[in-house]
Parts: sequence; C-alpha cells; structure tokens
Amino acid sequence: MNINIRNKSFETNSSSTHSFTLDQNVTVYTSITPDRNGEICLYGGHYGWEWSKYNDPLTKANYCAVYALNDSNKMEMLKGVIIEQTGCDSVNVLCSSEWESPNHGYIDHQSDHKIEAVWESKQSLKDFIFSKNSWLFTGNDNSSPPPNFYDSKEVIDKMEYTISLEGSEGIFKMSKNQYRNKDKLFDAIDTLFESSIYNRYNNHRFVFRGGDDTDSMDDARFSMERSGNGIDLKKRIVTVVRTKNIYDKDKWIREDIVEFKDLKLTVVKNEIA
Repeated sequence: MNINIRNKSFETNSSSTHSFTLDQNVTVYTSITPDRNGEICLYGGHYGWEWSKYNDPLTKANYCAVYALNDSNKMEMLKGVIIEQTGCDSVNVLCSSEWESPNHGYIDHQSDHKIEAVWESKQSLKDFIFSKNSWLFTGNDNSSPPPNFYDSKEVIDKMEYTISLEGSEGIFKMSKNQYRNKDKLFDAIDTLFESSIYNRYNNHRFVFRGGDDTDSMDDARFSMERSGNGIDLKKRIVTVVRTKNIYDKDKWIREDIVEFKDLKLTVVKNEIA
C-alpha cells in the first residue's frame, strides 16, 4: 500500500496498518532531553497491531531506530539528526533485531516499510521526529480504529456533529459533509458499535437487521447492510439482531435469530465558534 504524505493532514491507511503524517512546514520543533551524561538512549519497542498514535519525538525516534537496525546508513542519519537537534553528545541505540535480546525491537512485518519516505533527507527525518504535527499511527486490518483516530484536535474542534450509540464507549465527531454522506455515517455507526457492549453479547453477535453476513464465528464482528436496513435516522434508532449458531455434532447447520434490539442513536449539533 502506498503512503500519501500531506502537509499537516491526517492520513488513513486503507488496510489499517501503520501510517504516518509528515509536517513539512514546521515552525516550532520539539526536542529530547539527554541524560546526565549527555547521551540519548533508544530502546526501540514493539509496534504491532495495537491502535496507538504518537507525536512525541522520543517514540518516533525509537520507531525509526527499530526500522534502521539493519541499515547502517539510515542509522547514522538518524543519530546525526538527533544530535544536531538536541545538542546531545551521543545517541546510544540499545534495541536489537535479535529475538533473544531483552531489548528486541519489532515492527509488524506488514508495516515494516511504511516509514521509508521519511528517510528521503535529513530534513524530512527531522520534520517527522521533532514536529508535533507529524504523527505515527499503528493499527490493524481486523478492526476499525477508535472514533476520530486520524483526526487532529484542531479538526475535531471544528466538526459540527457529535454522534453516540447506546451501549457504546466514546463518541464520534463528524463534519457536516461527513454526516450527510451515507457511507461515512454508516462507517461511524459501525465504529461506535465495535466498542459496544452488544457486539459480543452472550458470546453471540449482533448484526444490523437486513444484513447479509452469514459468518458462523461466534465472535464475528458487526456488519451492516448498505441499503440502510436497520438504521432509522428520523427515529434515531439502530436495530440490531442477536443470532445463535446451531450445530449438530460439531457441524454448523444454520444460524437462528434470537432477539431484536433497538439501540438509541444520539446526534448533537455542536456550536462552532
């Protein structure tokens, strides 16, 4: 998957793996404080399928160190950029690509090439690590990101609508154009439902009424039928259905509907300054 870099823009990755944004119009740089010996130590870390985002320079530097472990030229560029920006005396890379090492560093193999573009120059590497508007995102392709995961605070503060779903953790903020876009609104409801207590209710699953998903897994995730069956925006209701898999001697036979449930959908129009 190609990575798009947009100045001060938050970019999603269609496979929900690792991605980043690069601020190339930096006005203020952050820094990393050396220890008492004037040294900055990079211990690496593990960057896998977790949904996390970082804009602090130390985490981004550690991620870059793990990426550069087997490339001496990239490692020297990384050390040089850090020394130049922080004024430290040295950079000590303590992470290792060896699994047996206590400081084993790891980037999921599906994403271990995603950061390549920041090595285009010393300036781009500096912009990525030391600009608070350059972000590193980690995630996976088995679940949806948390609500507004890729949006900056400045963007979120200007969004006109806040939506929430009964039984779900968190809220989702949307612009007027997003809210009026059927697919984007359904995606937002999908994301909210994934964190809902009903998503794995009694080890069975809820799907939108009218959905055509026949996955037999007990913990199969929420699915929705794109025609809008199950969503009543006028009544602010999302109808979901609990299903149960029927087996005969460990052989799946069919899926029975156990229960319908209406979840309240709340939409609040925000006051934008």
